[in-house]
Amino acid sequence: MKKILAFLTIILMISLVSVVQSQGNITVTIASQVDTTIDGLTHRKITGTIEKDGVTSNQVINVLSGNPFTDPTLQVIVGDDYPAYSYGMRQLHSMAVAVDNRYPHYKVLGGINGDFYNMTIGIPVEVYIRNGENVSPGLGYNRDVIGFKEDGTVVFGRPCIGGFEIRIYDSAGRERINLPVARINKLPFDDREVTVFFQDHTVAIPSGYTKTIINATEIKRDAYNTRYFGKGGVGNKTTAAYTVPTNKFIVVSDNPYVRDMMQTGDTVLVQQKIGCSFEGVRWAIGTWEKLVENSQALTNIPQGTAITTKNPRTAIGVREDHTVFFVTVDGRLSSSGMDGVTLYELASLMEYFGAKTAYNLDGGGSTSMVVRNASNTFTYTNVVTNSTARSLSNGIFFVRGTAPEVPPVLPIPDLSVPLETPKNLHIDSGLMLRWDNVASRIAFIVSVDGEEYPTASRALPVGNFEPGIYTIKVKATGDGFYNRDSEYTEPLQYIVYPQELAKFYALFKSHARNRIAG
Repeated sequence: MKKILAFLTIILMISLVSVVQSQGNITVTIASQVDTTIDGLTHRKITGTIEKDGVTSNQVINVLSGNPFTDPTLQVIVGDDYPAYSYGMRQLHSMAVAVDNRYPHYKVLGGINGDFYNMTIGIPVEVYIRNGENVSPGLGYNRDVIGFKEDGTVVFGRPCIGGFEIRIYDSAGRERINLPVARINKLPFDDREVTVFFQDHTVAIPSGYTKTIINATEIKRDAYNTRYFGKGGVGNKTTAAYTVPTNKFIVVSDNPYVRDMMQTGDTVLVQQKIGCSFEGVRWAIGTWEKLVENSQALTNIPQGTAITTKNPRTAIGVREDHTVFFVTVDGRLSSSGMDGVTLYELASLMEYFGAKTAYNLDGGGSTSMVVRNASNTFTYTNVVTNSTARSLSNGIFFVRGTAPEVPPVLPIPDLSVPLETPKNLHIDSGLMLRWDNVASRIAFIVSVDGEEYPTASRALPVGNFEPGIYTIKVKATGDGFYNRDSEYTEPLQYIVYPQELAKFYALFKSHARNRIAG
């Protein structure tokens, strides 16, 4: 059972005729403000008006803030309540409960709705990294992403999406191996390649290939069968023809680092790799429009959702001191003093609240903010559109607690196979040193009297050597993973004579050949 942390709520009500504050090109007139502290997290509710560019509107604004950089037990994470074998949608308060239950070491304090999403099946529009796992690479809209590291660092930008990889962990969570996946739903070309089959591959995988059956705890894929995520436990192996069953995926490979190292009880993760400053990010979620950059509200927002129309909005900002804060603005309820804001007004509000960097999130009917209450349930702080909270794809949450340390990576055993020693080392009539090729080699090393010279070629000129006696040998070099270097060849003695002596030997050889021919 989750350990219940201490819960403290302090409410300060300020009732004023008006407090007028300006920042940049926006003026906020506060009619009332309620501050609440929730286990070290600050929630502020402001009722009043804003004025920007000569337009005044009535607003109700919620701000939830904390500093995970200076508070080591406060974290910002992302979460969802997806079913095991699909995406899905859930209201934010139910999502908060699901996140609470998923991570026993964390206690959710509050959160907001997250990324835009496909409203049919709930796939988030952009990259979604949950607890270090790339659950979804997104739908390819190429929008910015916000990422959170364990030390409280926040990163922004567009992560690079690489090819698929397979990670194998032992029962203690230690990584055994991390290898590229060559293809999805296709056979490997050779014994080194690793491929993975999901259940949308409906034809039997042929016999003769080593197949490791993974009992999936989670599978995510899109309707186009191009984006995949799979996680599960290692089951049995077979070389017989095999059709992928429901809720399983199959690893096909004779690669020794996969075939021999995967053990029953291990966990297998198949995902697309993430790069471009997002390495090491533990949690990440998609955004859309950037609102504030270098502490200045942007005055040109070229694309977005109803840019100049007043709507309920959700945003996330980071201050210079690393404080992270969530903002919701109620809207579409003008009769109740909730006009909503344009994106430009939202940008100015985020600057007003001190953002160094800020982004817009999904808004409109999706705008939601919840906080934990004294009854250990979750209360909406904003007024949701149509009086019913919308079901969402994912959310961003402040949590109290400390993440378990990531176990160290296990040392990789040497399963490499030595390459064959090059054969037929000789010097031809054109004074070229030659030898036969070696399969799977990376390059060769030519040793001349103990000095090593790497080369990709199999033909090297030796006609310009100074007079002397040389000992030459050659070995093939491997990749150090699948293949290690070969042994050196038997040494070849190469004698270079002084010029006059060389001429004598040439004449002598010519005379000897003529005598044999005669």
